[in-house]
Amino acid sequence: MNLLKSLILALLFLVCSTVRSQNIYITVEQNLVFGNFYLSNGTDSGTVSLSNKGEWSSSRNIHQLLSNHQPAVFNISTKSKTPVNVRVEVMTGTLSNENGYTISLNPQDSGIQFYKVQKGLPVTISRGANLEVTPKNKNYRGDYQGNISITATVHME
Repeated sequence: MNLLKSLILALLFLVCSTVRSQNIYITVEQNLVFGNFYLSNGTDSGTVSLSNKGEWSSSRNIHQLLSNHQPAVFNISTKSKTPVNVRVEVMTGTLSNENGYTISLNPQDSGIQFYKVQKGLPVTISRGANLEVTPKNKNYRGDYQGNISITATVHME
């Protein structure tokens, strides 16, 4: 009986350690670009929205100059031959320009999504965001740079 118990515990340990050792890889296929836009006179704030599908919109007299916008695109993959449930979370961030001005960047949705990935079948995700232009940064001119933080973890159902 003790041998059977030990064997079951050993098998359980192997199954658990196999699940924990799954590596998840994220590669950037396309950067997030809001494109060129401007605020009309008398406007000191607004929002530029870029959907996960790449649809551009704005509020409060923010106007698009060129349609050179695009959502961010990422590939999520693993070397596991068995499907792995992955929890992907996109964090909020800040973009800054050469003058030190900052603009808030927020995910379009909750920022949390779930996917199944396995070797040879990567998942491609597209992420848009909302860009908040506020009175404190109304002198927004310039190119803004920043990072989107994405965390992918193995998710146990």
